[in-house]
Amino acid sequence: MYAQLSQKGRFKERFAYIYEQITKLGKYDGIVFVVDEFRSWQDRHLPGTAAYAEDEKILETLAFVLPTTHLNIITIVASQGDMPQKLSGGGQGDRFIPLYLLAGKNKGDFGEIVTFRCRELLASAGTDIKDYYDFCRKEYKFIKQGNVSLEYFTAIFPFQPRTFDVMRRITQNADKHNLPTARSAIRMAWQALGDDGIMKGKRLITLSDIIRTDELRKGLNHEHYRDDFQSLQGAVGQLPELDVSPEEREQTRRVLDTLFLWVMSLPDNLRDGMTAGEVAEAAWLMDDAVGSTAQAEHLLTKLVQGGFPVRGEKKTRDGKDVVVYSYESTVAQDNPVRHFGPLKKKAKEDFKTQDLKWADALFWQLPDITQEAQADLGVNGGILADYQPSDQRSAAERQAGKPALYQFPYTAATSTKRVYKVQYGGEVIVSDRWRAEFGEDIKNADQHFRIVYLTAKPDFDDAKITTALKDARAVVCRPESLSEDTREALADLMAAEQMKRNASAPNQMNLR
Repeated sequence: MYAQLSQKGRFKERFAYIYEQITKLGKYDGIVFVVDEFRSWQDRHLPGTAAYAEDEKILETLAFVLPTTHLNIITIVASQGDMPQKLSGGGQGDRFIPLYLLAGKNKGDFGEIVTFRCRELLASAGTDIKDYYDFCRKEYKFIKQGNVSLEYFTAIFPFQPRTFDVMRRITQNADKHNLPTARSAIRMAWQALGDDGIMKGKRLITLSDIIRTDELRKGLNHEHYRDDFQSLQGAVGQLPELDVSPEEREQTRRVLDTLFLWVMSLPDNLRDGMTAGEVAEAAWLMDDAVGSTAQAEHLLTKLVQGGFPVRGEKKTRDGKDVVVYSYESTVAQDNPVRHFGPLKKKAKEDFKTQDLKWADALFWQLPDITQEAQADLGVNGGILADYQPSDQRSAAERQAGKPALYQFPYTAATSTKRVYKVQYGGEVIVSDRWRAEFGEDIKNADQHFRIVYLTAKPDFDDAKITTALKDARAVVCRPESLSEDTREALADLMAAEQMKRNASAPNQMNLR
C-alpha cells in the first residue's frame, strides 16, 4: 500500500487501488482511514500553496469523491484546529460532518484531561477537597450555576472551573493564538502548579495565575495579542498609583488579569464582559467584612475611576439589569500611557543602558531642530558634539535601537582663536575612563595644551588625577555621578524610544 501511494498519479486512482486490493481478499468490505492531528500536519504548509491544496484534496478524495462511487470508505479526522472551509459541512452527504468534542455538554472533559496529565492527589486529599467544595458552594455561585459535582471538582482540583473555559478557547486555534493547542494548556497548568507560593496558599488556581506562566506569556507576545498584552502590562505597572490598600493591590491585579483573559479568549463577535460576582469567583476575591461580590464591585469601581482599561455598562441578563465589566484595549484608544509605564519601569532598572545613553547624549547632533527651538533651549547639540568618536554599531544594531558604542579614547586636534595674529594648537581627548598616559608631559613642540573630557566620573577621587598630571598645560573635565533626576530623564528617553520602535507597524500610525 505504501509503495503504491508513493507513485505518481491521481489520488482517486491510488486510493481506489488500495480499496480493491483489500476488499478482494474477501475478509473485508471497506476501509476506515484515521487522520490524527490534521491541523499540525497542514500547518507545515502555507495557505495558497500547492502543498496546502494537496492536503485538502487528499481528504476530499477519501471522504467525498471515492464514497460517491460506492466504495465503502470512512475517513475520521481528528484536529483541534478549524476545519478547512472547502471541506466543511454539516449534513448527510457533505464532505465532512463536524462532531465537536470537548465542547457543549462535554466541555468539562478538557479540564479533567489537562489536570490528569499534570498533577496527582495525595491519598488524604479527599477531606480537604470536600472542605473547599463546601466553602465554594457557600460563598460563590459557580458550583450551583454550573451544576459542578464534587466528582468533577475533585477531578480538576485545585483549579477554578472557569480557568479551563478560557484555556480551552484560547488554545483551540494555533493559527490565531500561536499556542500549540491542548499541549500548551497542559504546560500552563503544570507551570502554575510549580509555583510554591500558590501551593502554600489557601485558594484555587485562577486565571491570574495562568497568565503569569511562561507558556501563556509566550503566546500573548505573539503579534495577534502583543499590543493588548503590552497594554495590560502598562495597566499593571500603574497599580501602585491606584487608591487601594496594599493588601487589595494583588486582588486588583487578579481582577485585571481575569478580565483581560476572559475577553481575549472570546471570538471578536461574541465578546462580552463579566458581572462583579463572576469576577469575584474567577479571581477568588474574599473580604470577610463585605463579601466577595461587594469587594469586586469596590475594586472594579476604583479601576474605572482611575482611568484603567476597564469598562462597565448596563445590560439585561435573564430579565435583570446588571452591570457587566470588560477589559477595554487601550490600543484601540491610541493611548500611549499604558504602553509607556512598563517600558519605563524596565528602563529604570537598566543602569548600564542608562550610562550608555548618557554618553550618547554628550555627542548628540541636532541639525533638525529649528533655530527658534535652539535659541529657546540654548543648545545646538550635545556638550561634546564637536568631538564625536566613531560609532561601532552595525546598521542592524542601529535599527534595533541599541545604544551607541563609541571607540574610546578619541583624540582630536584643535586650536585656540587667533588673537593678535597668534594661534595655539592643542588636542582634545574624549574617553570613558581615566588613563595614565593622559597625564604625561606634552612633548610635541607645536602642541600647547591638552583637554581631557571623561564621559563618566571615575571610581577614585580627584586627587589621583591631580597628582598624575605632570604638565601644567593639561586639564581634565569630568561629570559628577548621575543624579536621580538625570536617571529618571534617561529612563523616560529610553522608554519613549522603545515605544516608538514598538509602534513602527503600519497599523500603529495613530499611536505613533
